[in-house]
Amino acid sequence: MLPYIVIILAVIYFVVKGTGFLDEIAKSRRTQGDPEEKPGWRLLERMRNDSDMNRRLEVFKDFLGDNNEDEDE
Repeated sequence: MLPYIVIILAVIYFVVKGTGFLDEIAKSRRTQGDPEEKPGWRLLERMRNDSDMNRRLEVFKDFLGDNNEDEDE
């Protein structure tokens, strides 16, 4: 009895996969909802607009730029 169930499930799987329905389900689950509505995107956007964060990034860029010049000499 168990082999019949496995064979039937395998046939159903290959039919669903062949029609592309399985791929559509996977794609819809990946792109579910607007990414900008998710908390991570809001935090990233808030950090981009933060002037203090921008100043820290400029200092970090200056540090890396000065460090690269010392290595060339």
